[in-house]
Amino acid sequence: MSHSEKNSRLFYPDFIRVIAFLCILLFHFQVETSHFAVFRGIPAISSGICEIDLGQLGVSLFFILSGASLMISKKPFDAVSFYKKRFFTLFPAYYLVWGGAFLGTLLLSPESLDGTPPWTILLTILGLDGYVYSICPNFYKVGEWFFGCLLLIYLFYPLLRTAMEKHPKIFLPIVLLIWILLMRFVPTALRPDHTFYLRIPEFLIGMYFMKYWNRKIYFQGLIGVLIFFCFLFLSPLPENFQVLCLAGTGTGAFMILRALACRISRFPLPRIKTAITKTAGISYEIFLLHHFVLIHLLRIFFANRILTQGMGILLFAGWCLLIGITAWILHRFLSSLSKSFLTN
Repeated sequence: MSHSEKNSRLFYPDFIRVIAFLCILLFHFQVETSHFAVFRGIPAISSGICEIDLGQLGVSLFFILSGASLMISKKPFDAVSFYKKRFFTLFPAYYLVWGGAFLGTLLLSPESLDGTPPWTILLTILGLDGYVYSICPNFYKVGEWFFGCLLLIYLFYPLLRTAMEKHPKIFLPIVLLIWILLMRFVPTALRPDHTFYLRIPEFLIGMYFMKYWNRKIYFQGLIGVLIFFCFLFLSPLPENFQVLCLAGTGTGAFMILRALACRISRFPLPRIKTAITKTAGISYEIFLLHHFVLIHLLRIFFANRILTQGMGILLFAGWCLLIGITAWILHRFLSSLSKSFLTN
């Protein structure tokens, strides 16, 4: 592995994380502004190209990166420590933001809670409310469906890691075969691309990238271009098999962005790198906040208004600044709280 590749290994997850969340932010902004206001924006963002939109690409990158990020640590793996760390990394911020969003809903649109079964608060406590919202209305307020999806994948991570490390050459082909069979023969209650076991291969591929596929990254980037366009322009597939296209385009994009990050890391760009790293550091808080904040901004200030392209750009920039500052404050607060708790 070259010197530049070694340097890029810690930088590229941050770089890809920022790109993935930018894709998701752009997609949600485009979709929600068209719901609340008259805003044409950029149709390709929401309607997509070849049935794959920018939000789906960002989510695929997110799944792959999540698997890769868990393989960065060189410490011996311990399942109990893994689950404890996941809980304290994810749930305090989730509960805090959900509580604020719930109070905001009571003040601004209490009618939206009418008829919600009280027992479904259990889904919120488990972090699964957004995941099952399409089939079970509940108290879902923050985050996205893929938060619960990822939580379910985390349950299988120790098993995936053990099997991968013991049988790295045969485990991935076996998983991919099972994946194809599930798409072909097993119906899903949720949308196929929202079904957690159909997104496990992307997560596993990220694990392989970090553990085994970390050589000749520039060459992988070129291969990634071919993979990306091959799956992007693949003939329309049956609904379940559309997940295959999502995984393929996400994998190709991941390879391209990793090679690009490796190239960027060769240049002395401390301010840009610091900005990317710091933004990646609060990306989880941004993820929790962004959708709820956007919807209420649009509902209060821009409902039924006509937005020009220029106004849309200003609104997008202002929204990003607002959620960025709020996410930074939340991150600092939780970090201080965590340090205080550990000290005491």
